[in-house]
Amino acid sequence: MTAEERARMNELCIQIQNEKSYSKFEELMREVTALMSAKESRFPESKFAPAGTGQKVLHATAIRTMKGINSYDDEVIEIHVAGAEPLYSELRVENSFTDEHGNTLALQIPAPIDLKLQAPSDYLALRSSPQTTS
Repeated sequence: MTAEERARMNELCIQIQNEKSYSKFEELMREVTALMSAKESRFPESKFAPAGTGQKVLHATAIRTMKGINSYDDEVIEIHVAGAEPLYSELRVENSFTDEHGNTLALQIPAPIDLKLQAPSDYLALRSSPQTTS
C-alpha cells in the first residue's frame, strides 16, 4: 500500500471500531474493501479486478521478435492470443516491460504471457446466466 492508503486504512479501522450508525459503518466498510481490492490487484497472480472495474485475462504466447515498421522503431514482439478468432489472434507491440522497481525489461522469446483487459464498471453490465431446463 502507498503511505496515503496505509494512513487512510488506519483511520478507517479506528472509525469502524467506534461507529454506532449502521449506514455509516457500511460506507466505511465499502471504502476499506476498495482499498484492499486496489492492493490485491497489484499482485500479478491476482484473479480479481480492482474495485470499480471488470477484467478478463487472455492467455497468449510471444512467438518472435522483429524490428518495427520504421528502421528507427524499437523491437516489437509478435503475440498470438489463444482462443481469439483467427483474423484477430495476432498482436504486435513494443518489446518493453517494466518490473516492480521501474526497470525496463525485454521479453525473451518464446514466452507464455497473460493479457489482462480491464474496463470501468460504468461500461459493463451483469450478464445473466443461461437458464438450464430439466
